[in-house]
Amino acid sequence: MTSDSFKNENSDKSKWLSGTELAELYNSFVEKYPIVSIEVGYSGRARKTPSHLLTPLAARSRSLSQDPFDQDDWEAWSHFTKNTNIQIVGDDLTVTNTVRIKTAIEKTACNALLLKINQIGSISESIQA
Repeated sequence: MTSDSFKNENSDKSKWLSGTELAELYNSFVEKYPIVSIEVGYSGRARKTPSHLLTPLAARSRSLSQDPFDQDDWEAWSHFTKNTNIQIVGDDLTVTNTVRIKTAIEKTACNALLLKINQIGSISESIQA
């Protein structure tokens, strides 16, 4: 499934953005606005994260993005991660699943991971991931 899968079939197709175009739009926002943190999820609502809750990498970055694309749009994730200077957090992308984490590493799909021990099943499996 790609970012295109979430487009309304009845909308003006000339206004649709590819994963690459959406990444470029995100990067233009990063340049224009001094955002500390933004999470884009399925709800369509953005949430800011207090700076004291960010990781050291995020604290050094101007901003971060969590789940900027569909969880199966590996190409868009990899393109964005390689072409931005912000922290890209894989949450829905990796779902604390060892196979998906390995794939994300191989494809350079994100540069940070949200590890949820209760999602993977055990601390030992989390350490393996």
